[in-house]
Amino acid sequence: MSETPTPRTSGSRDTLDYLRCLYRSEYFRKHMSLNLDLHTCIDRWSTYKQQQAVIAHICHCLTEGLDRKRATLCFCDATFNTSTRGHMASSSMRQLVDYLRRDGWRVITVWEFNTSQVCSRCHHELKSGEFPYRLCNVGSSTDGHAFCHKPTNNHSVKRCTRCWTIWNRDFNAALNIAYLGMLQYYQRQRPLHFRKKLSKPPAYVARQMAQAAKRAAAAAFSSETAAPVAPETAETAVTSVALVAPAIDAAPVAPVAPVDGAEAVLSNNKRRLLMHRETRKKRAKARRELRRAEVLSITAFPKDYIQRLAKACPAPDPETERQKAYNRVKKEEEKRADKKEESKKPKIKVKRTADDSATASNESPSKKAKKTAPKK
Repeated sequence: MSETPTPRTSGSRDTLDYLRCLYRSEYFRKHMSLNLDLHTCIDRWSTYKQQQAVIAHICHCLTEGLDRKRATLCFCDATFNTSTRGHMASSSMRQLVDYLRRDGWRVITVWEFNTSQVCSRCHHELKSGEFPYRLCNVGSSTDGHAFCHKPTNNHSVKRCTRCWTIWNRDFNAALNIAYLGMLQYYQRQRPLHFRKKLSKPPAYVARQMAQAAKRAAAAAFSSETAAPVAPETAETAVTSVALVAPAIDAAPVAPVAPVDGAEAVLSNNKRRLLMHRETRKKRAKARRELRRAEVLSITAFPKDYIQRLAKACPAPDPETERQKAYNRVKKEEEKRADKKEESKKPKIKVKRTADDSATASNESPSKKAKKTAPKK
């Protein structure tokens, strides 16, 4: 194996040497004989048939009792792998989606970003590890009987910070995926809390704006020393400066006066600062407009879907939930305090001497019976 040439070749001669060594080796012959064996081919075909049967059974369980013309199936767009970031979806998921589409079902793939981190009822942030009980055999509930009374930090259970609903992570993500699939089917915008936020503007935009500011400063500086500039080029230089460096109070920008080299650098830095502030204002305005559009799109959403969600997830009373949780925790703390006090109390042990045992053995049976007899 140490003498085998590497497949990473740089020329055609090295590639031919590698192929000759590969086809002449014993490992290649064993591999080909194993793959071309009749029993191996039969086993491969049987595994393929079993795999297709399992996929058909799963699809039948998913679509049982649904109308093919009215139902829409929403799947998460699993474009990642457990080992590699950004990897393609697993083959089983792709086969499942392809089988359903070939069978005539309408399938929508939804980007699953933030679906398990946002409450499906009030669309607020979820937190894990704050509730001391673990959810048992139920998707979501507010009843105390649905919990295993063991204080554990379970990653699959989350609690909403606004409506105090306790959710199973996967069940909550499934409801959010169904909601996003409906929005995608009706061609509505994706809500802001299900998008990725850009903390900084792209680097190429900042680079282009800086280059435009440098060109404007150079044109203004050369207007004094060089030959007189044509009126068209002067107007374009002034307009480029006005676009790149607007004032903070939206005042009109004056034409750039001829400056020295050091002053030109300072003016460029000032323009960049003004430009950054202006872009921040524009982003805030765009966010406000998007929120208004989302409110309008949510109000225009079909009522049937919202009613179904309301029936499946009735609104809890946050005051009673807080009181129940507080009472449970308080009772547990009282029990622990009582156990600690009992353990701290000294235990009194009475030791019997030899004289006491002798007197007890010399007593007559009649006296013993009188002592043990109940009093009237």
